Amino acid sequence: YTVKQAVAAGRETAWVEGYIIGYSATAQFKLISDNFSDHEASHNIVLADNILESDDKFMIPIDLGNGVQNIKDSLNLKDNTHLLYRKVKIHCFFTKVLQVIGGRPITDYELLPNE
Repeated sequence: YTVKQAVAAGRETAWVEGYIIGYSATAQFKLISDNFSDHEASHNIVLADNILESDDKFMIPIDLGNGVQNIKDSLNLKDNTHLLYRKVKIHCFFTKVLQVIGGRPITDYELLPNE
């Protein structure tokens, strides 16, 4: 799925492919693309179909907290700031995360070459 397709699909397990454009630092979804020292930068990432996306409806937060530890260690932006704007494919269940459709738990991922 693209991010837009994943948001529309909801409540199923599938692959979603997009760019890591930041993380959300609050209980309500709010994109942050800087200040990766924040504790929340280690708990979730936000994907979009393009790196310039500004409409929340076309972003999907991915919860890193309820998955395999090595996936969390590999994808979080607090420890991996070089992954900002990197294309990734994530296998997860689409459900509510931060009050919007998101993904959790992650069962697999793949870093993709940027186009």
